[in-house]
Amino acid sequence: MIKLDTLHYKTRYDFSLKVKDLHIPAGDSTAIIGRNGCGKTTLLECMLGLREAEECKGEVNGVPIAKLKENKAVLGKLGFQIQGVEFPFSSKVKDICFLHRSLYSHSDQSIYDAFDIDKLIDRKYFHCSVGERRRVDLFFALAHHPQLVALDEPGAGLDSLYRQRLQEQLSRRQIDHESEQLPPFTCLMTTHSYQELEQCEKLILIDQGTIQFFGDKQQFMQDTLGEFRLDLRFSGDLPEEIAAMTPTFCYPDRASKGKGQTLHHHVYFGDEQLKALASKLLYHPDIQQTSVANVTEKDVFDWMANPTQ
Repeated sequence: MIKLDTLHYKTRYDFSLKVKDLHIPAGDSTAIIGRNGCGKTTLLECMLGLREAEECKGEVNGVPIAKLKENKAVLGKLGFQIQGVEFPFSSKVKDICFLHRSLYSHSDQSIYDAFDIDKLIDRKYFHCSVGERRRVDLFFALAHHPQLVALDEPGAGLDSLYRQRLQEQLSRRQIDHESEQLPPFTCLMTTHSYQELEQCEKLILIDQGTIQFFGDKQQFMQDTLGEFRLDLRFSGDLPEEIAAMTPTFCYPDRASKGKGQTLHHHVYFGDEQLKALASKLLYHPDIQQTSVANVTEKDVFDWMANPTQ
């Protein structure tokens, strides 16, 4: 579906994004994650021909990225929701819906209904709130049932109801394409949301303009954090059993004071030894709380936000 051989993008503010040999097969659901300013949106837009780069060689559905804008057949199978979308300033939502129906042969009423577009239909697009505009953008990106959809932080600005409906629509697209023997549905999204990350099987991690990881999400979580998370809250010295342990990763002490003593909060990630250790520490006199759980997508974002990373 997407074959990016070489990408070099730079700005006058000393930011540079360099990528080589990034291939995203049809049918994959891939999240692009990383800290603010690392190059997530830039990568998404460059690989789909939406932003000029110093060098960008690759293909989307067999069409060179440089010629993608000229190929109406391929463009008709793509859907985009990007930051800073440009509609004429005076456009009403009804005008945008009419434009969508003019560009594409299909417009799914269920997506129109899911994002309650009818409630916005007579409003000017730029008079709508951020969340309302996002609903219109998502309708425009998804309603024609694209084979490839590119979403840039799609849940940003949406309340919980519409974030849930977005997740349902993306899941439904995948199921429809599988059950109806349609061409594979490919989803590529930048995100800071663990709920959106839960929907993706593949992961691209970017840091300072370079791809640090691309591959299976579960494998990344296993290799980076391990299988389990152990939370300990204790007073006094660090228990010897913990001091002797070698975790996959741990957070610095998150200490707090209360009732005349310092309560330490340590978080450890690792393998089965954490579960065994948690059982041993249940009745330790200095430990107030012990909990162990499977590593989740939320832990991935906590890991990225940790200042030691």
